[in-house]
Amino acid sequence: MNIVLIIGTIGMLILAIAIVGFVIFHQRKVFRFNTQLKQLEEEKQQILLNASIRFQEEERNRIAADLHDDAGPLLATARLYLNENLVNQEKAQQLQSIYSAKQIIDDAILLIRNISHSLMPPTLKNFGLESAITDLFQKNKRQRQH
Repeated sequence: MNIVLIIGTIGMLILAIAIVGFVIFHQRKVFRFNTQLKQLEEEKQQILLNASIRFQEEERNRIAADLHDDAGPLLATARLYLNENLVNQEKAQQLQSIYSAKQIIDDAILLIRNISHSLMPPTLKNFGLESAITDLFQKNKRQRQH
């Protein structure tokens, strides 16, 4: 009877050690998994951050190109028309230069307004993303029809 009790006790002890070992092994595995999960989340955040920075850089370059290539020459031409006006010209030529400069300045204002609307469409600001996307699709659809 003592032998059965000793074997039973040893068996229970081995079983208890196995359970404790399994729990420790499982917790280490869970800890490694959580560590990997955190690392993947950090990598994901870094990728999103890099993409956001890259997008902002591209947008800045596009805006700079639009302003430099489109608005800059328009305003320089308007300035030329107005500078011509300082020279002794006939009244009709002065008025024509002023009118031409005004037209060019109006074009520059429209161009800058379009650039600012492409940065933050009023529909997005006033009505939210869903309305802005719907509005964008409708504008594209109308442009394709013309």
